[in-house]
Amino acid sequence: MSKKFTSQDLKIIKKLNREGWNDKKIAKFLNKSQSGVRNYRKDMNLPNRITIGAEEEEKIRKYNQQGLSDNQIAQKLNRCRDVINKHRRNMNLLPGAYFSQQELDQIKELNYQGYNDQNIADILERSVDRIRIHRINLILPTRSLNTDMSKQKKIKKIMQYRKKNREEHVSYSQRLNQGRAALLGWPGYQINEALILYTIVNHTVLTKDQLAEKVKQKREYEQWKPLTLSQKRFERYVGHLNREGMIKIRYKGVYPEQYILTQKAKEELRSTKRIQNLEETIQD
Repeated sequence: MSKKFTSQDLKIIKKLNREGWNDKKIAKFLNKSQSGVRNYRKDMNLPNRITIGAEEEEKIRKYNQQGLSDNQIAQKLNRCRDVINKHRRNMNLLPGAYFSQQELDQIKELNYQGYNDQNIADILERSVDRIRIHRINLILPTRSLNTDMSKQKKIKKIMQYRKKNREEHVSYSQRLNQGRAALLGWPGYQINEALILYTIVNHTVLTKDQLAEKVKQKREYEQWKPLTLSQKRFERYVGHLNREGMIKIRYKGVYPEQYILTQKAKEELRSTKRIQNLEETIQD
């Protein structure tokens, strides 16, 4: 590998960068060091091209579903954490460390039944490290490795069943929450997202604190468990709806910020109401 860059090499770097090649790909093509290509690119004021192919996107999705954080995925793919974070958001994926309340309940139940972290990770298809962290946070005891073959076979059967029926398998609580979201006028959305949209529709304009309080009051009135929604999860759902273009922030950066529905959300709501009216007409 020659360390010296000729004028022809610099022309090639410029040309390939404009075509969207990243430093690593250019370095491999020229048989030069990546750091050298990067330094010359910066000297020529060329943009940093960060490309992630379909294969890497599939790996990001897979590792994210296993519960790996952006930092862990970045280490596995030899990428920068910010790049992984950006692409995960573009793929509409929640952070890998995120566990739903249902999954936390399953960890508790399986731990009480004597399953160890590895067994639970296999059943929930999550990483062992994440299961261990949540077990510690839930103040659950450590379980020794289960060598009982009957239990191991049972775990294997559960894993095979879940892989085979992943799309069809919907728990009772999920079906219940889907029904609740539909009753609120937002079918297809998560219950907390539907609650946020429903609250904004009924109160037009709300500040962040007012919106959180109204959502809490609705849950308590309907007795939908859990009765409270943590601030962190609330901000996550609001952020997701904002990125999806369903709600927008008025006076962003100025206190107090206000949340309102976008035109896209209004059109979707009208469409849902038309379908519901049509169904009622057919039933009559």
